[in-house]
Amino acid sequence: MGSEEPKAIGQGGCAALPLPTPEAIRTQLGSILASPEFQLPERGRAFLRYIVEESLAGRAKRIKAYSIAVEVFGRDEGITPDDPVVRIEAARLRRALERYYLVAGQSDPIRIDIPKGSYVPVFASRVPVMIESNPVESPLQTENERKLQSLESLARVLKNGLATDSDRQRRLIQYLVTEELEGRGHRLKAVSIATDVFGRSADFDPQTDSIIRVEMERIRQALDLYYATQGANDPVRIKFEKDSYRPKFEWISKGAPVRPPVRTPKRLWLLITAVLVTVFAGGMLFVFLPLGKLLIDRQAKPISIGGPRVAVAPIAFSSDTPGLDYLAAGMQGELVGILAEFNWRYLENAVGPD
Repeated sequence: MGSEEPKAIGQGGCAALPLPTPEAIRTQLGSILASPEFQLPERGRAFLRYIVEESLAGRAKRIKAYSIAVEVFGRDEGITPDDPVVRIEAARLRRALERYYLVAGQSDPIRIDIPKGSYVPVFASRVPVMIESNPVESPLQTENERKLQSLESLARVLKNGLATDSDRQRRLIQYLVTEELEGRGHRLKAVSIATDVFGRSADFDPQTDSIIRVEMERIRQALDLYYATQGANDPVRIKFEKDSYRPKFEWISKGAPVRPPVRTPKRLWLLITAVLVTVFAGGMLFVFLPLGKLLIDRQAKPISIGGPRVAVAPIAFSSDTPGLDYLAAGMQGELVGILAEFNWRYLENAVGPD
């Protein structure tokens, strides 16, 4: 199981703890699988059950990538070492166990771990932590509390902020946050993310495959929406800066004002359009209102009673060419129009005999 028996520090000095019994290990396994904080699909749970039972049955030497791929994931016996399924699922299982012991399993009597580079589980007994009446907060305690708060914030994001998003976005943010909290943030590069999360091969090229860039942008948008709505009062906010895969954690002090909802691009364009329409309407009103007032004043102005009376008699038109009589009527109309511009007392367009 483990090459070295676990130790615990007590008041009497350093004392060796007994290895847990198979029954106790199976009980601990059941507690982990039943906990809602152990967030893995069925294939990951089957992986954990398989390696624990094989180890308890004395067959730890058989726990290899090939046997796991065939017996747990149903791969064909001709599977090649290039198939990354076991490596990917093992990384997810390690992160799920780390999260469980940080959130729900802090006081569990037995710890189950899967060391890096191996699929054989390690079982260790644990001593409950004795809390003094007036404890002095140490930097380690503070760091663990912040890590716990960050994981709780991640759980809320997965439940409320990314509940309707794709499974690979949920896997990606869980991977990034867990790696950062476990001190492996410097490893968060495009190639490691592609191989550990999306199952890409080791020759992954981010210049030709945009999957990480696309999924990261979707996560940023989902987080912005979540913290502007349901997560407005979340005490810890998870952020990803542009062109970075490492999460940053922002602690919001109690009593801090809640940020107003972020205006979406659609609402912003509607607001801009409304402002422009208002300005345009105001400008048109400013231009045409004086003109309309002038026209109304002119129409309402009474006819001057001064000046002579003028009558325009019909104009006779003689021509050798028949059909040109309309020219005479047109000249009469033009003359009436010219004279109408003056302030005559009365202007008459006289009608001559037929």
